[in-house]
This record gives sequence, C-alpha cells and structure tokens, in this order.
Amino acid sequence: MGGAVLGRKKLRTFGAGLGLAVLAGPLVAESQSFADWTVECEEARCVAGQTLSAPDQTWLGTLQLLPGEEGTVLVMRLPLGVHLGSGLFISDGRTTLYPATFTTCEAEGCRAVLPMSEEMVAGWRAGQSAEIRYRPASDTGVLAFEASLLGVTRALAALEETQ
Repeated sequence: MGGAVLGRKKLRTFGAGLGLAVLAGPLVAESQSFADWTVECEEARCVAGQTLSAPDQTWLGTLQLLPGEEGTVLVMRLPLGVHLGSGLFISDGRTTLYPATFTTCEAEGCRAVLPMSEEMVAGWRAGQSAEIRYRPASDTGVLAFEASLLGVTRALAALEETQ
C-alpha cells in the first residue's frame, strides 16, 4: 500500500442502522446491544455490526459480521470513492492484517468481504480493537483507525444462537 499512514483516529461507534445484509436463521430478538456491537434481526435474518465515524462525524465505514455454514464472514461497507486498487486491510485484533476483497460499489458506498479464519475470530474475541486501513481516495494517504472489539464475543454468541 502506498502513501503515509495518517495516524489512528479516535472513533465514535454506533450499532444502529447497519443496513442488514444477512443470512437466514431463527429470530431471537429485534435488536440487542453488546457494548460497541449491536445484533439486529429482521424476520429470520440477523447480523452483528458497528458503524465507525471520525470525531467530526465523518462516516468511515460499517462492519458487519454474518454467520455462515463455513464460518463467520466480515462485510465492510466504505464510503464511495475509496481507492479500490490500494485495498482494504483488517487486523486480527493482534498484529496480522488480512486483505478484504471489494465486491461492489453502489450509490451508498463500496462493499468488501473477508471470510474470517478461526484464528482471526479468536483474535477478535481476545482483543480490544482491530485496525482497519484503506485509502479514502486515490490522491490521499492511507487512513488507519481502530474498531472496538468490546462486546464482539457476546455479539458472535448471539449470532450463533440464530443458526
């Protein structure tokens, strides 16, 4: 990745309004909060998520965790205009960064997907924050910030109950 890291930003996190991108499972509740994570269910579909904003309220992205037959899938929605060629990298809650794959860009923003390995899920369960890196535009440096992992263990457990 080219460009200088702009430093880690302090974030405000919001669980509500995740824009459900979901898989089927029995309904446990309409919405449950677990520290910085929220599990939202609509009909028989549930997703855990967190919306990330800069201190000035600029939307940086939305993380979504989806239960799947092959394990947990991380979906991240990012602002339109993100530099796709530079990629999106998300840490395991420790030191390793994993590349996510951009799948679509629409008027609401761009979507990237990362099937989480058991090692990455374990890192998220044990960690306090995960680092996220991407370039907001082709003419900017790398934006590096952290997403809170507080409550992610309980949010994942709630998702597991929906399967």
